[in-house]
Order: sequence, then C-alpha cells, then structure tokens
Amino acid sequence: HFLFEGINIVQIKTPVYSNARDKKRILNWLIFTWRLSRIGSFLSQNPKAILVSSPSPFVFLGGIFASRKMRAKLIFEVRDIWPLTLIQHGGISKRNPLIKIMQWIEDSAYRYSDVVISNLPLLNDHIIERGVAVKEFVWIANGFDLEEVSFSEIQLPEAINNFNNSFFNHFSVILRMFRKQIFFKLDKIRFRKI
Repeated sequence: HFLFEGINIVQIKTPVYSNARDKKRILNWLIFTWRLSRIGSFLSQNPKAILVSSPSPFVFLGGIFASRKMRAKLIFEVRDIWPLTLIQHGGISKRNPLIKIMQWIEDSAYRYSDVVISNLPLLNDHIIERGVAVKEFVWIANGFDLEEVSFSEIQLPEAINNFNNSFFNHFSVILRMFRKQIFFKLDKIRFRKI
C-alpha cells in the first residue's frame, strides 16, 4: 500500500483476463472480493468509511464484510446496474443462476450500504422499482454546468503557472481538485436514515 495526496491506497492484485467475455473475469471478481474482505490486515488503523465501486457486484460482499469487521461506514458506488446490464445488453436470462446471485447481491448492496452513490441520475428510480429501501442515495454528476461553477472560487496551486498552456495540463489539475472536493464532501456526508 502507499500514500497518495493524503489518501492511503491499498492495491489489490488479481489475475489478468483477456477481454470482457473471458471466463477468467469472474474468477478475477471472486479473488478481488475475497482479498478485499481481508483488507484490514494491511491498514494501521480502521477507516471511517470504505468506498466500494461496482465494476462487478461481487465487490459489495468483500466491502460489507470489511466494513463490519472494521466498524466503518460502507459507501457503495454504482457505475453499472448489475445484473440488468447483462440481461438487457448481454441477452442472458433472468433465470440464469449467476444472474439470480448477482440480483441478490445488488439488492443487498442497496439495502445494507450506509450510502449509495452514482453518476447515474435515475438510479434511485431503479432502486425503488426493485422495492429496496436505501438509507441514503447521492447522485454525483459526471460533469458540471459551467454556469453553476465559479472558477474564481477555486484556488489553483502556484504550480499551475509552471505548466505550458496545454488544455490537458490545466484540465488534469482541475480534475484533481474536484476529486479532492468530492472526497471532502463524502467525508462530510451525514449518515442518517431517509
């Protein structure tokens, strides 16, 4: 593990797979989930919160186990709606045993996470359709409206003056600053029932 901009990062290594349809991908999900559940052994102190993201729904299982063991709040980030994506775009039947397991995990993730976050603005409607009560849902836009952001309020670091005028360099600094603000806001979320 290593420290990056004040955040303790723990990298969890998993087997490599060749493409999205590779069966090793499921093995990758399961190994990652198992190793995530044991993450506490790599940390010097318990975190306030654990944020798990959904490249696969199985990650929730490792996250809930770790958060309960370390008495941390659990934040579940939804990037894809599993297993709906596989049903609608992959043509897999709702009756497939793997789909049923994934559906149970998805519903459990919504039900037992302290906060569910997503950049999908209509995810809350999907959760309600599933009949699951969420403690708190936060939509984080995948972008921003220039009219709502005052760049004069953002304190750009002096180092930006040393960059050349390329869009990429300025954009990278601004993205890092917004990422820090998002982590700060997540730290300030009141964990309450709705």
